[in-house]
Amino acid sequence: MKEKENALQTVRLLMTKLGLTSKEVIEYLSSTPSAKTAKVGMYYYAKENIYSEKPIPGKTISGIIAYVDPSGRHGLVIGLREERLPWSKDLLWCDHLLPDDGLKNTQLILLYSQKHKHKAQAAEWCHSYAYDGISAGNAFLPSSEQWLKIVSNITDINLALGKINQPLLDKFCYWTSSVVEITDYSTPRGHKEQRAETIGITTLKTGLDEKDVKEYTRCVIAF
Repeated sequence: MKEKENALQTVRLLMTKLGLTSKEVIEYLSSTPSAKTAKVGMYYYAKENIYSEKPIPGKTISGIIAYVDPSGRHGLVIGLREERLPWSKDLLWCDHLLPDDGLKNTQLILLYSQKHKHKAQAAEWCHSYAYDGISAGNAFLPSSEQWLKIVSNITDINLALGKINQPLLDKFCYWTSSVVEITDYSTPRGHKEQRAETIGITTLKTGLDEKDVKEYTRCVIAF
């Protein structure tokens, strides 16, 4: 008897919290794991901070779970949209960018952009991303190591994207928020410059590109 009361209470709570009908609640419960374990390829809903194996009727899908940490409760969600942009048309120089933290990198890039009055198109687009239930300021440009984690799951991600008719991760390469400093020793004093790291979708490896060329950009959010 107590189990039935608890089940009814759960249904009523979901109907109130998510605004679902009783039928939609049943569909939601059947597509959502009973444990709080996320899986790559699940659909993520930013407004409700929930995820499901199948699309929930009437709810806006914000992205696809692209990486899950060992706890099964946290990870990265990749956005549904992409743009082809320069990393920085003004060749913005940024120090202290990290290989493993895209959120901090994006924040630093925007600070350098403001300080030097140079554009940072890829990071700016990610930071201002406000689509599919994601609020501006919550998304960021993934770092090189974060992108490597994402592309290791590319098959499951693209399968989920294809099921909802969204653009696949299939472009030649995408920008990361990480950079590498290089020295051109063909010049007398050794000219220093920065290249932004990219992730190759066909190679599944990082590469380098000049910041003022256009490459594809996808943002992520953390959950």
